[in-house]
Amino acid sequence: MMRTALLTLPVVTLLLTAVGAAHAINCEQVRRYVQTGRTPEDIAESMIVDVSEVKKCLDAGGKAEAPTPAPKDSEKK
Repeated sequence: MMRTALLTLPVVTLLLTAVGAAHAINCEQVRRYVQTGRTPEDIAESMIVDVSEVKKCLDAGGKAEAPTPAPKDSEKK
């Protein structure tokens, strides 16, 4: 009984650590989504994370601006 408990504890700890790491958010992906005009709520829903995590990424890396449109052929020299 005691041996089973001693073996179970490291396995449970490892699984909980893996689950926590699986929920790490990719801030680069968040910035790409913002550049396409998505709201933090939309991003959180599509990435299946909390909105506060998305906002942390945006606050840490600065808010990404919308991309500048490419010049039209008539504007090119």
